This record gives sequence, structure tokens and C-alpha cells, in this order.
Amino acid sequence: MKFSKEFGGRYLTAADIEDIQPVVVTITNVDREEVASRDKKEKRAVHVLYTDRFEKGIRFGKMMAKVLADAYGDEMDDWQGHPVELVTQDQEYGGEVYRVIRFRIPKAQKK
Repeated sequence: MKFSKEFGGRYLTAADIEDIQPVVVTITNVDREEVASRDKKEKRAVHVLYTDRFEKGIRFGKMMAKVLADAYGDEMDDWQGHPVELVTQDQEYGGEVYRVIRFRIPKAQKK
């Protein structure tokens, strides 16, 4: 039993897919949701991708949005029904290294 899976949060994390990645999913929805800032004093909007395979959504930023926009167009509502491959990789942030989820377009879908 892994701590990261037993006490996970509201969103899908790299630990949730580490044993099954790469995994191809179908996009079911893209939302903007309000979350508390790190200091819990303010709220901010984040983008969240929902898929057919996981109940939890995946928070994503501009870099991953560009991967999807380049493949499926500028209109985020049009991404529904398209496949995306989820993989994990190390990402440095603030001097720390974190394991994160990244999006790739499955080879059969590339232009």
C-alpha cells in the first residue's frame, strides 16, 4: 500500500499512474476550477482535464495545453473525444524535483 495513493488529493497525480503509464485516455471534458493558493489566503483558477478512464481530473498548465491545442485546435471544448497519452516525468520547480504527469499525442493521431 502506497501513502501517495491512499492519501491522494482531489486531482490525479503521477503516483496514480506510475505503474500503468503510458496510458491512453479519451478526453471527456476540460474545466476551469477554483483552488486555494499555496498559502490558502486566495483562490485562483486552474485548468483541469477529465478523461474516460479516471474519476479524478488532471491539472495542467500552458505547456500541456499547447500540446493539445497543436493537435486538436485552439478551442478547448473541441478537445472532447480525442485521445491523449499520459506519461510521467521528473520536473524541477523551486529547486526541488517532482514527478509530474505530461500529455503526449498518440502516434496514430499526429498530423
